[in-house]
Amino acid sequence: MPFTGATPPNSPYPTSMYTIQYEGVANAPQYPLHVLSDVNAVMGYFYLHDTYQHLTAAQVGGALPLPTSPGYTGNTQYYMLLTQNLPLVQPIRDIPYLGPPLADLIQPDLRVLVDLGYGNIGVGADYANVPTPARLVQLIDPFSVGFNLAKGAVQGPQAALVDIGLLPSSYLPDTYPYVPSLNPGLSVSFGQPSVTGLSVLSCTLGSILHLIPPVNP
Repeated sequence: MPFTGATPPNSPYPTSMYTIQYEGVANAPQYPLHVLSDVNAVMGYFYLHDTYQHLTAAQVGGALPLPTSPGYTGNTQYYMLLTQNLPLVQPIRDIPYLGPPLADLIQPDLRVLVDLGYGNIGVGADYANVPTPARLVQLIDPFSVGFNLAKGAVQGPQAALVDIGLLPSSYLPDTYPYVPSLNPGLSVSFGQPSVTGLSVLSCTLGSILHLIPPVNP
């Protein structure tokens, strides 16, 4: 399967496209200057890219529909499967006993930093049926980022205490940034620009990653 950009929306047949969040090829960062986002995406390729074939009917049924541009009449519909555990901390999570609480301790704030590498979705932002180019310039919403980092600093220890049994499971956080979000709103949107040379480079990166065999966790 070649990675040559977004799936065309003009399929002659009804088509549903599913993308796993943070999977390095289909969900590469939009802002490549965010190093944490890049590393997470590369690790996402190894940990997530080969899991499409193992998705259950329940997981597919729980995928979130991605917004398309106003007046869109194409036959392709787009969906995102949210990823609870960041690939970036999966090596820590795999450590017996101590790994899960340590990973959950740092994951909420790390998720905010990783998500900074992705743009907003929806009205006035990015639509699934329009190719999304990589960009270098981003206007971050400092209030949203600061609020979610502060929130994550509370959620992380709370989740870790649940993991080690000092708190009941009912105390497990159920909001962002402990749980993933389709659109956390960490940056200010200026609409979706046309495809640029950077997006061509991102497609090239996808082709390179495709040559590397993924890891079966």
